[in-house]
Amino acid sequence: MSSIIKSMIIKLKLKEYNYLINNLLSNENDIKSKLKIEERGNKFLIKADDNTINKIQELSEDHLQIVGFDSDYKLTEEGKILENIIDSITDFD
Repeated sequence: MSSIIKSMIIKLKLKEYNYLINNLLSNENDIKSKLKIEERGNKFLIKADDNTINKIQELSEDHLQIVGFDSDYKLTEEGKILENIIDSITDFD
């Protein structure tokens, strides 16, 4: 019985894409090497297997807890970007 590797996709705007690549994944070369990136106008489609996308989601959620809120528990600018990244993770059919 062979296992089926499911592909997933993240659809991001330029600001979110830049944050993902230059901040969140800056030291995650193993994850970055597994991404297939396609630019479509002002959007970026990032395709990868579900394990890789799940790692990105976990990193985003962990980072959100660290930098996502100010002292009054309001979302920071980074928090908004991270929430958008998390919300953009969808199954790719």
